[in-house]
Amino acid sequence: MPGQKYRGKVLVPYALRTRGDDDRQELVHSKGMPDDLAADLVDWPMVQSLLSEKGCALKEMPKVVRHDRALVETAVRQDGNALMFASPDLQNDRELVELAVQSNAEALSFLSEEFRKNEEIVLKAVQNSGQSLRHACPALRANADLCLEAMRQDWEAIDHCDPSLYNDRDFMVMAVGISWRTLSFAHPDLNGDRELIESALKQSTLALIHASQELRADKALVGAAVHRGDWQVMVNADDSLKADRDLVLASIRKGSGFALQNASKELQDDRDLVFEALTKKGMALEFASERLQDDEELALISVKVNKDALQFASQRLRADRDFVMQCVRIDGMAAEFASAELQADLGLMQVAIVQDWRAVEFAAPEIRKALLV
Repeated sequence: MPGQKYRGKVLVPYALRTRGDDDRQELVHSKGMPDDLAADLVDWPMVQSLLSEKGCALKEMPKVVRHDRALVETAVRQDGNALMFASPDLQNDRELVELAVQSNAEALSFLSEEFRKNEEIVLKAVQNSGQSLRHACPALRANADLCLEAMRQDWEAIDHCDPSLYNDRDFMVMAVGISWRTLSFAHPDLNGDRELIESALKQSTLALIHASQELRADKALVGAAVHRGDWQVMVNADDSLKADRDLVLASIRKGSGFALQNASKELQDDRDLVFEALTKKGMALEFASERLQDDEELALISVKVNKDALQFASQRLRADRDFVMQCVRIDGMAAEFASAELQADLGLMQVAIVQDWRAVEFAAPEIRKALLV
């Protein structure tokens, strides 16, 4: 048989090669390998090794390799997308198709319609990657069980489900059980479903944003979350509940002083309620009314809890020497939030750096040298 040439070289049959490097790299690694390359010219062990490391190298292989089931299987196990380069008959091999979607679920995208409407094949794909649901046929994207399986792998697969499922209560109950975020896909008719919203709220208080106005004003529903310590639920509660003193107080006591931010303007001016908040979180002074931010006793309580709370005290208090002196005696670093005039007060800043020497960085430049003496 006359020798076959490739790139100007006469190719030596693999079985007759005497040197390990005879055109081996040319045959295996170079693009444009002759598609009709004879089987006895193929370095089979090298091809096997290459495909086990880079399955999609099958694309550059000659026809005899792309028709070889064992080599195609090796390539597909490494990368399911390699199946698209196999011979047509092997692309329709059920076993290879299953291997492909298990190796790379995106392989579902180029499979024939017959496989994309096969529930077992699609199931294997979505168990690997929920997002591959988008490649399934329309009928399977309306299959509740299959969609839920995809969502267990990736909850965002709900985006590829048939919209008819979003109005299916049983489906949405299961979906919300997987992730409360799926509630955003629910049909508006389900936003008033108490059981559905309760299930979502146990996962995240943010779920209340998807509830109907009626449920957002439901004191029992919101109160249950508050008493679990989930004070953030008040962020999306109806304004009527933000004005409910008992509920706001509970959110502060059970949760955090920061719950004050969700209170109505009237309650943010309630001295007793604000006191409760500040004893837990000094920084909650930010959410008190301007009148109470100017309350020396409350501001001092805040600073005792967190020296940074001084920044939220009124401008009058931050310029009051006696008041700021009390603050820097508690924590010298509170000097950061004193007025510019007081940061230039040598006596006050000396007290501050005695309490914490780092406070010197907040002293006015003109007195800093004197403080370091």
